[in-house]
This record gives sequence, structure tokens and C-alpha cells, in this order.
Amino acid sequence: MKIRNLVDLFTILPEEEKIIVDVLRQIIIESLPEYCKEKISYNVPFFYGNKGICIIWPSTVPREVSKKAFF
Repeated sequence: MKIRNLVDLFTILPEEEKIIVDVLRQIIIESLPEYCKEKISYNVPFFYGNKGICIIWPSTVPREVSKKAFF
């Protein structure tokens, strides 16, 4: 499964997870400086500035990432 944008992500999430992800995204977006951006990476929302800052990983999205991606 390849999620390319937020619409794709929200179509596969159960209603409760949609709400949680949306609330977390809004908190992060409001808290980060303007130069920080969001993209879909590893099929989940990924926030970054000069470096990666945080990821919102809903339990519905399988973790198909090797440990090397994070270390």
C-alpha cells in the first residue's frame, strides 16, 4: 500500500483514528515555526525543518520500515 497524500491516508483510517491524527496534526502545525513543513513519508505524516522533527503513525498503517531508516 502506498499512501501519497493526506486524502489517501484518511480514506483508510477508522473514524476514531482520523480524529486523533487530525487533532495531532493541528497541534503540531500550530506549534512549529513557519519554515517547517509536512509531507507523507513511510505512508504517514512526517514533519521536518532542517531535520526530521516528528511522525504521526496511526496504528492502522503497517510498519513496513526497516530499523535502518531511523538509525
